[in-house]
Amino acid sequence: MKKSIIMTIIMVMIISLIGVVNAANETATVSIAGKKEVKKGDKVTVTMTVNSKKAVVGADFTVNYDSKFLKFVESSALAANANEAGKIVVEHVATSGIKEITFTFEVIGKEGSSNITATPSAFTAGTTEEDEIKVDSIKGPFVVSIAKAAETTKPKDETTPKEEEETPKAKDTTPKTGSVNVAPVVAVSAIAGLAVVAIAIKKIRK
Repeated sequence: MKKSIIMTIIMVMIISLIGVVNAANETATVSIAGKKEVKKGDKVTVTMTVNSKKAVVGADFTVNYDSKFLKFVESSALAANANEAGKIVVEHVATSGIKEITFTFEVIGKEGSSNITATPSAFTAGTTEEDEIKVDSIKGPFVVSIAKAAETTKPKDETTPKEEEETPKAKDTTPKTGSVNVAPVVAVSAIAGLAVVAIAIKKIRK
């Protein structure tokens, strides 16, 4: 009787141990991808994809990027806290299972490249430590290449007229007021004056 009880206890312990080991040995594949070729001013979204047989309901990890070229804008994670050094501390929970988590960046660098990497902290399939899913590493790095902006050159204006045509001057219809010969007029006036004086003298003599 005692032997059967002991055997039962041992079997329960073995089954429990097997369950814990299996849960701990569950693995998930996590990778990041997005648009590679960008230019300054663009917004690029990087997607982290989780593949696992068991639904991953919790994920704690960090994302690193070059803050000289990229500026963190937003994430679909419940909590994503970024610092000026280019590190995002992420905590995300989804009871239905985590499939994707997105991160949006704004390109602030002129030319160069930035590696975006993610480092796992803890991925879980439940609420206990025994439900932790093993994630050795997150595939990467994902490289964002920032192309040099195209130089804008002002096109030469080939239709510029060589010389402006001179507009014809309007004919001046105003009568010219040049020098007038006033000598005859003065002479006539003088003769008329003498005649008047002569008539006046005759009247006085009479």
